[in-house]
Amino acid sequence: MTDSFYKQQTQPSLTGDPEPLPEYIGPYKVEALLNKGGMSWLYLGLCPETKTPLAIKTLPISHIENLEILERFHREAKVIAMTSHPNIVKLYGEGRWEGGFYIAMEWIHGISLRQFLLEKSFSLKRSLEILLQVSYALQHLHSHHVIHRDLKPENILIAESGEIKVIDFGIAQLLKDLPEKSSEKILGTPYYMSPEQKENSSHITYASDIYSLGVIAYELITGKPSFGMIQLSLLPKQLRNIIQKMLALSVSERYPTIEPVIQDLITYLRSENFDKEKPQQDQVRELLEIFQKTSQNLSPFPAPIWDVADIGIARTKPSTSFGLYYDLFKLSADHYFFFIARPIEQGIEPLFAAANLRGIIQSLMHSLQKNFTPLALIQELSTVFKQDPLFQNFAISYLHLNASSDELTFFNAGLGHLIHIPEGETPRILHNHHTLLAEESLSNFSEITDNWNRGDILLYHSLILEDVEPHEKEWIELIEQHALLSAQPQAETLLKHKKTFALFPCLKESQVIFSIQRIS
Repeated sequence: MTDSFYKQQTQPSLTGDPEPLPEYIGPYKVEALLNKGGMSWLYLGLCPETKTPLAIKTLPISHIENLEILERFHREAKVIAMTSHPNIVKLYGEGRWEGGFYIAMEWIHGISLRQFLLEKSFSLKRSLEILLQVSYALQHLHSHHVIHRDLKPENILIAESGEIKVIDFGIAQLLKDLPEKSSEKILGTPYYMSPEQKENSSHITYASDIYSLGVIAYELITGKPSFGMIQLSLLPKQLRNIIQKMLALSVSERYPTIEPVIQDLITYLRSENFDKEKPQQDQVRELLEIFQKTSQNLSPFPAPIWDVADIGIARTKPSTSFGLYYDLFKLSADHYFFFIARPIEQGIEPLFAAANLRGIIQSLMHSLQKNFTPLALIQELSTVFKQDPLFQNFAISYLHLNASSDELTFFNAGLGHLIHIPEGETPRILHNHHTLLAEESLSNFSEITDNWNRGDILLYHSLILEDVEPHEKEWIELIEQHALLSAQPQAETLLKHKKTFALFPCLKESQVIFSIQRIS
């Protein structure tokens, strides 16, 4: 039973069956059940001040009489509270509620390093950058006398921004609290545990975490799980010396602290040996990683905080499909403008066109600021598109929201529909169809308008359902099932739902969904 507790992650993974939900856990509004384990449950909640989503890990009241489990739960909260660092999951709060105890933590938009290792390998440069970020997290933990004790790819998340986050401190231990002799069973994950941790958990030191990091380093560089079988000969020669010292069986031969590991990795990364030892295919991998990062950074994320509406943004991570561009503009206290452009063609070329398009949009928004109308922007864009054939491969749409007149306007040229959910009513799909801008006459451009009132929800997206009518009922039913979620989890849940993938084959490419919930 204790095993099932400490192995649970703080990373959300949505489950299928609906569960009765508490309305609040502490001060946090509960949105959904994310995971149900033997010893703890994980919920999706909302921070009351910022309305940002967070993960709430709870220890049910039925288990709080188990002093060992209760101690680990409190220790996890204590460790996270001590360690405020960009590469470590953040603590929002912890305490007791009528259902037991809870820990409210940062909800990280990303996936685990394990999933990356199963799906793809990184360039040597990216692998070293990841290792350095984990090393900085360890340096911060160790400076607070904390040993993680369960460092493994599952407990390292890669956020959408590319930032690395270390999670799961269920069996973390303060060095000063280690007993001379441990009566507890061996805790950790065998493939990543140091020899001394396997022998006796009271014998661990900072070097034990360094051993675990060495196994992770080996897997990152080779691009596959080790399953306890380390073949150092597979590593680049000069880098091999560093990893070998991290994996030394004897603590006396291993790096005693993380600082010299960081220094050696940086020195290697900046050396001539790094360029000489890079695999031949790394040039292509590095270019692909640059393209992925550039494509992600084209558009704002996370969503801005505006008084008039709660906004959620969910987007798929590009693999080989680039060029999706979206933007949000607050024109005034009452006027808001959303814009999406998605390339029709796949590949690398649309990325450069999207970067150019972003500059054009930003420039046009500035020049039209005093006399801005959405159709004026579209007309200017149409002129540009017709003059430059490169832009003919983009489909676009916009959504203009006017809070003072309680009105929305929607325009679409080659993208999907807008979904409007008036408060207390059935969702309805708003259609507005034009061909690509470069192919249509300016005189044919027209918008669709609708009311936009307090409590309304808008789902604005880049998804294309070519034959929407036969599947319209399924799409509406799916939206109704998640209508009570707040904006960010609603957008993410809809984008990741298996039924969405079935309805929209285009999800293999880069896509975005906005959930816009009017609150004032």
